[in-house]
Amino acid sequence: MEKIIGLIDAPFTPFHPNGDVNLEPIEAYAKMLQKNGLKGVFINGSSGEGYMLTTEERMQLAERWVSVAPEGFKVIVHVGSCCLRESVRLAEHAQKIGAWGIGSMAPPFPKIGRIEELVEYCETIAKAAPELPFYYYHIPAFNGAFLPMVDLLKAVDGRIPNFYSRGNPRQLAEDARKFYVALSRAKRRLYVSQCLHRMDYHNMPHEVFLTPFMKPIAKYFKTEKLS
Repeated sequence: MEKIIGLIDAPFTPFHPNGDVNLEPIEAYAKMLQKNGLKGVFINGSSGEGYMLTTEERMQLAERWVSVAPEGFKVIVHVGSCCLRESVRLAEHAQKIGAWGIGSMAPPFPKIGRIEELVEYCETIAKAAPELPFYYYHIPAFNGAFLPMVDLLKAVDGRIPNFYSRGNPRQLAEDARKFYVALSRAKRRLYVSQCLHRMDYHNMPHEVFLTPFMKPIAKYFKTEKLS
């Protein structure tokens, strides 16, 4: 699975004054983004007002972005929907037209309150486009899915082969690279901070875990618990 290096933009969706989707500006939009150093787009998400569009409009936008994308410019299609069958249609369509990847946030309604519900939702969508990497878009302020992502990563392990996660070996290598950069730039000391707990939407505490990369080297750090 190819790793993304660089910035991915969440573009706005152009509209005509009457509310119809305007596909014409997208080619210039894509060229402008590439000219400014971006590596791709994540379309039809919250910035793109995907939940306000019909399935057909979302497909038209995906087709347009894929058809005009400059060479090497990645198009990731958000396929999440309150209707899981429509998400499956959008995922299948994204793979068919040659999108680089797909992604989905949890549906805003009905709200997902358990990890297993979220895994099944993601699993159904990801299976519809098995050749594409699947990204889970975690934005609980939008959909109320205040669930611990470490638990999600544990639960999807072995169930969603195309799930792109922090446990991916290439991404662990990226964590190592960032740590090396921090280490090489530290003059006298390197401080690594971590929250031990977080509070969810219902004011319930949840434990927060370190990135898996830190586990084998944590013993070399002096641990101090701050109140």
